[in-house]
Amino acid sequence: MAEDRIREIKVEKIEKLREQGLQPYPERWERSHTLEQASALEAGTTAVRVCGRIVSRRDFGKLSFFDLQDLKGRIQCSVQRDDLGKESYKAFSKMVDIGDFVGVEGEMYNTKVGQLTVRASSWEILGKTLRPMPEKFHAINDREILYRRRYLDLISSDESRQRFRLRREFMRAIRDGLDEAGFDEVETPVLQTKPSGALATPFKTHHRALDMPVYLRIAPETYLKRCIVAGFDRVYEFARVFRNEGMDPSHLQDFTMLEYYAAYWNYI
Repeated sequence: MAEDRIREIKVEKIEKLREQGLQPYPERWERSHTLEQASALEAGTTAVRVCGRIVSRRDFGKLSFFDLQDLKGRIQCSVQRDDLGKESYKAFSKMVDIGDFVGVEGEMYNTKVGQLTVRASSWEILGKTLRPMPEKFHAINDREILYRRRYLDLISSDESRQRFRLRREFMRAIRDGLDEAGFDEVETPVLQTKPSGALATPFKTHHRALDMPVYLRIAPETYLKRCIVAGFDRVYEFARVFRNEGMDPSHLQDFTMLEYYAAYWNYI
């Protein structure tokens, strides 16, 4: 089916949800556990409220199983007509698609095959998607799509999600080490009147209020050194820098750079 037709069908479902008094994009929904936390609960735990994106679904007449996924975890949920009521179960069956965000409240139990599952006593749509997800959530093989539509890659590839988490933990560890060593984290200007701190071609723009050219920084070096001159003992910055030069998958025009400086230190 063409993507435009899929979108039309999903827009129609949004209108039907509203006609039934269901808000397809609610303002807020409180959860009791993340999916990772819920996966560690014991069977019999009640009042469990979890939410995430539906990434798979299996329908069996009056019973449906589906998997919710977020950045850190994944868990199976089930909805039954006897638990939800005829109208609520019908709305879920007809209006909810793979890729949608939903929230469920219910009790933890183990299925006949021993899989920990949330048995929903109620559900709520939290975000209706308009475009189709990657087919069967397989990894995207087209590198151009992978880099230009990174969100699709994150949906379909656990390896990519792990990589994003690794970057966060890596930066946190470095930041903690610098903080423990007595460094102060600072922020320095991104727009500069003169690019400095490295040999690179800058991006140039125009400051309308001051009617003057300015540049996106190519490095934070000179402003960090000014902090040292001003009296800071040790400073560092995770700086977003911009260089108007060639690009490839390992060399982008904007990237994060860590620089740190300390008074009374000198390295050759």
